[in-house]
Amino acid sequence: NSTAFAPLLQGLLARFDKLYSRRAHLHHFTQYMDAARIDEARDALAALAAEYGELHGQPPPPEAEALMEQLVPPPAGWGWEAGARRRSLGGLR
Repeated sequence: NSTAFAPLLQGLLARFDKLYSRRAHLHHFTQYMDAARIDEARDALAALAAEYGELHGQPPPPEAEALMEQLVPPPAGWGWEAGARRRSLGGLR
């Protein structure tokens, strides 16, 4: 599980807003569902993107850091600090 998903969700929301503002392809969906459901789905996606965005900038909790030390020990003699290893793993948290 990773919060690196936050920028992807925000990009998806931006693309959705761009298409929805022009009502592009909307007629395909309103044949089968109410337009209000689309608004609800957009709001749910925005809430999810905001929640992931809040968590994305926070450091991992201490218990996760300790688990990371057990799972991925730094190579001997490299002198890595925990933050440098996390950055080298692509920001996974």
